[in-house]
Amino acid sequence: MRLASLTAFSLLTACAQVLSYDDYRERVAPAPPVDSSVAAEADVDVPDTAVSDADAGEPPLRIPTRPAGEAKPSGTGKTVWLAVRHYYLGTVDPSGGAAEHAWKLRGYDIDDTCTNARETAENTGTCLRPAMAQQDSLLDGLRCRDNNFGRHIGAMVRTSMPDAEEILNNTVGAGTSTWVLRLDDLDPSADDAYAPGALYRTADERTTAPPKWDGSDVRAVLSDSVVSRDASKPVLAFPRGYIVGNVWVSGEPAAMRLMLPIARDVFITMNMQSTSFTLELDAARTGGKNGVVAGALPVAEIETILKPIAASAGFCPGTSIYDSVLKTARKAPDVVIGAPKLQDTTIPCDGLSVGVGFDVVPIQPVSKIVDPLPPRPNKCEDAGP
Repeated sequence: MRLASLTAFSLLTACAQVLSYDDYRERVAPAPPVDSSVAAEADVDVPDTAVSDADAGEPPLRIPTRPAGEAKPSGTGKTVWLAVRHYYLGTVDPSGGAAEHAWKLRGYDIDDTCTNARETAENTGTCLRPAMAQQDSLLDGLRCRDNNFGRHIGAMVRTSMPDAEEILNNTVGAGTSTWVLRLDDLDPSADDAYAPGALYRTADERTTAPPKWDGSDVRAVLSDSVVSRDASKPVLAFPRGYIVGNVWVSGEPAAMRLMLPIARDVFITMNMQSTSFTLELDAARTGGKNGVVAGALPVAEIETILKPIAASAGFCPGTSIYDSVLKTARKAPDVVIGAPKLQDTTIPCDGLSVGVGFDVVPIQPVSKIVDPLPPRPNKCEDAGP
């Protein structure tokens, strides 16, 4: 418990340090431009001054659209259950090494707009940058990916604890609560207009039945993931899921409420907008890789991310560090919630783009439902500011 509090303390301190600068360029000298396509293949860092992939000749990476065909069950497709074994929050590159610009490699171009260094400095082609925001706050990642969540929240985590993702994923590997995807009616065809799915959250089984991650695990899911304790009735369902080019997509972008682990025993509630899940499926339809959840988080919801971290550390609303972090975090939006394609050049940005990666491992079909553990005491509610 003491370690978790120290980690949260250092995270909040880092938030204040990282986000208290109004202009990123005042603290980081510009690096020379590099070929971003080469950098992506070599898994090397890409400076913020690099051109966008659109400029380099590569197309924007966008969520695959629904294939042609009638969205109806084939009657011969299979159902698979997949547990998330690893999360990528934007602090490490695909090879697992620390990378300041790992956020550039996660997510999709969800606003159909490519914003390079010049465009973000001049604030052209996107929503209006908030007053006092960093001049490069609208910059896209590789292939025009939108992921200010990974960029800024990832920076907080990376600055305070460089091995935070390793610790988190070690905890997930030991059996703490994680996401489970159920995908239904999976046929072998590369394109399929009907492949529904659902998302659950597992129980914490670190001390009862630690998973083996070999396909044999029988995981229990939390009762708040389902309706009436029935695993066939998930709270978060994807009835319009589909497959295109062997990539499963949860459906057209939609609002979703997600519980995302971000540190040991610390979860954040994300009331996401315009959100989709994707997962590259294997040929046998037994598993997948390179999962992504992409969408937007309203700036008004940023405090829901900070509160559980602050509560764990004991820094409550009303304290100077909490208020400073909240104020500066609200300066990082890059999209417009509710606007077509999340962009409107006439109004201020009010949403934070999100690109979280994940890897999955097959598990056995889920049938056991358990209740969540009682929440830990909230220091802020007990003692106040």
